[in-house]
Amino acid sequence: FNLSLLLLRDGRIEESCKSWLGARGHLPTLESAMQGNNLDLQKLRDIRLLAINRHGLLMARRNFSGDGMVLEQENVMEWVPPNLVGDELNEDDNHHYGVDVSQITALDVVLLRFAVSYAEKKAARVFRRNGGGVF
Repeated sequence: FNLSLLLLRDGRIEESCKSWLGARGHLPTLESAMQGNNLDLQKLRDIRLLAINRHGLLMARRNFSGDGMVLEQENVMEWVPPNLVGDELNEDDNHHYGVDVSQITALDVVLLRFAVSYAEKKAARVFRRNGGGVF
């Protein structure tokens, strides 16, 4: 989380995206989509849509229950180590290994939006380079 966040803050969005999608298990899908695989490009779009919906539902649930504030834009904060009680992780439903779940879903949305756009541009470039023909 922190590596992807730091890369994003430094303006290295491509590296941030690859790091995050690698950690989330979607890097092979991105790489295949960038090479023109339409099925993987659609899968990446579906993952992006799922991330947007998941983040929206989480924020709506929090706002409905009074656990969150209504913000125009979600800010992604640095990871804070989780509380350990003995050898057990002491977390609530709003945190995953010390990271607020809304921060994870926000980073998913930001980087998956970039990933889809980036893959579409790369795939179009591959298509043009191959002459646009069907082989």
